[in-house]
Amino acid sequence: MYFLLQDFPNALRYYQESLELYQRLQDSMSQGRVFSNIGCIYGKIGENKKALECFAKSLDIARHLNDRIGEAIALQNTGEVYGQMRDYKRALEMLSQSLQIKESLNDRASIAETLIIIGKLYAAQQQHEQATTSLYRALKLAENANCRTQLFAAHQALALVHKYKGDFKIALEHYENFHVIERALLNEENHRRLRSLQVQYELEKKQREAEEYRRKTLELTEINAMLRKQTEQLLLQAITDGLTGVYNRRYFDESVQREFERTRRYGCVMTVAIADVDFFKQINDAYSHQVGDEVLKIIAHILRQNSRSADMVARYGGEEFALIFPETLLQKRCDCL
Repeated sequence: MYFLLQDFPNALRYYQESLELYQRLQDSMSQGRVFSNIGCIYGKIGENKKALECFAKSLDIARHLNDRIGEAIALQNTGEVYGQMRDYKRALEMLSQSLQIKESLNDRASIAETLIIIGKLYAAQQQHEQATTSLYRALKLAENANCRTQLFAAHQALALVHKYKGDFKIALEHYENFHVIERALLNEENHRRLRSLQVQYELEKKQREAEEYRRKTLELTEINAMLRKQTEQLLLQAITDGLTGVYNRRYFDESVQREFERTRRYGCVMTVAIADVDFFKQINDAYSHQVGDEVLKIIAHILRQNSRSADMVARYGGEEFALIFPETLLQKRCDCL
């Protein structure tokens, strides 16, 4: 589509992406076709060296796979580039090889296409007899195949050749035929271009919609992650003592009730302990409440460090701490603490 619209940068980008895909799939025949298409783009923009490199790769793949059609296409494309470079000898060699393959396949429209290119190369060298021979043969094949594209090209080339030869009457006849076909082809081309533009518009619209959906999805994912984090923080704050970082009394009361229920249900044991800091008021009075707060933090840290992961440490209120030791006898925990 982009190639038809002569949007060669985008066409090249998509062909290169498809080439990478076919290489991953190890689809050699499709790789050869894509190399040929990429070479045509380079030929259109005048990068003949890159075009020849692509056609050489396409030709190697076609010969390796015994793909006669692919081989003929690669040879013809190579010949056209050499023609653009005015290396007519090598161009005609390549085109002759392509023509032989196409004749063996008996593809009349394709044979006519190659003959027209050969005729134009002869005309460029002022070899008008060889040019007209090749072009009239192409014209006959195109008529038999009812291929208007090749009829158009053959009449156009013959009109120019006869003009250079001074056969103006014959040249005029070919010009008239050329213009009749041109109008029909122009209508088809305009319709095809319009359809291509519609497809391009729809494609770009879908790409924009997909990008917008991706952006919104990313935003929602980030928002959800932030909300989950905030929810977790709020839940933690709801059950945690703000000063010491251990659980608060409300969560302790809920937890001890659950542990009692579990103990009764399964017949296991548990220990609940209340620890009170002696002379804590004297610490506050003598050293300030800020120092008292630091003392509470240190005590909470010591209790956590000396508890198991299954145990629970909570600040019960003021300088009191409460501890739950599931499936543990009182004496064992007293010895530990």
